[in-house]
Amino acid sequence: MSRPSSVEVIFRRTELHAQVWAEPMRTVAKKYGISDVALAKRCRKWGSPLPVQGHWNKVAAGKPVKTVPLPPLPKGAVEEARQRYWRRPTQDARGEPLPPTPTLEVEQDRGPAVTVPGQLPDTPHRLVWSARRAFRPSRHSEDFRLVSEGKHLDLHVSQEQLDRALRVFQGLLTAFEARGWPVELVGRGFWDERAREYIKPDGKPGATRVRVDGEWINLRLSEKSRIEKTPQTPPRGLRGSMLARWHELHRPSRTQHPSGVLWLVLEAESGRRALKDGGRKTLEEKLAEAPQVLRWMAARAKQYRMELEEQRKRWDEAARVLRVSRFTLYAEIKRGRIPGVVRIGRTIRLSRGALAAWFEAKPTHVGPPAKMEGRAG
Repeated sequence: MSRPSSVEVIFRRTELHAQVWAEPMRTVAKKYGISDVALAKRCRKWGSPLPVQGHWNKVAAGKPVKTVPLPPLPKGAVEEARQRYWRRPTQDARGEPLPPTPTLEVEQDRGPAVTVPGQLPDTPHRLVWSARRAFRPSRHSEDFRLVSEGKHLDLHVSQEQLDRALRVFQGLLTAFEARGWPVELVGRGFWDERAREYIKPDGKPGATRVRVDGEWINLRLSEKSRIEKTPQTPPRGLRGSMLARWHELHRPSRTQHPSGVLWLVLEAESGRRALKDGGRKTLEEKLAEAPQVLRWMAARAKQYRMELEEQRKRWDEAARVLRVSRFTLYAEIKRGRIPGVVRIGRTIRLSRGALAAWFEAKPTHVGPPAKMEGRAG
């Protein structure tokens, strides 16, 4: 079996510190063949200072900048480190190139911009109106977030941010209606006494979802929490190891407080994206790109479903050629007994010709166990 290749990178602390202060991180990372995030992690492990945001803009403008010297080596650390990084394979076990990843073409969104009103109108959207009524009796969960029974917008915010969250949904729902994208609320499911079974809802329980280009995408608006730790006071008379043991058993209590930071999570079958406050922009300003992100996620969900169907067909075809069950085939691949197979993360690419040749060479190598004859492919 051809496995993903890896490359070993050698780092030297003093040399790396001089490089990151001489050129931008992305430029230095390309020389090592890794990402700037991986390079920054290596610098932080060594305690090496990094240029702050805006450093290279000042250098380009000719303004004076200050270089932070390299601190002493942390205790127990070494001056030189070696680390292996994963590389995506470009060819299979027989030397044949892998097919390129298909590009994702997304139609450009031409609908009206998402505008968040300064205050809720007298006649808001029906879902916004029902959510405002549902959260009117202030009931909180174990933290600061409001809770309410029944079907309503998927909101998880504090009382102070409720009006702002409703205005955000008002702008989103108005833009969705202008594009003809239907929005619906998913129930929580219920227990059917007559059938004696739990009836699951069609979709994620309690979700708010919008249908974009035939694909359902869930929306959730939450407020991030701020953790405050309160240390506990030990009893008098404890010293040394007994005091240390008491602190191990009595950790500081953690209390969640509202931070005022909202983030909108868009979740589809193929993954999720998030828009939130930060980066010198508020969530209201970032909502302008939400329709295009939703179109991209809908196209990616369709592509993801096609990839799953194609992979299932390859598995069924390989199991039919080998006359074994899918479970047995996967076990043989994990043991590395079948050539012509490339593993890329969780994806397995199969070559029918190599599998057929392997089966003809070793016809009795594998076979469905007696307990699995009923599951043969």
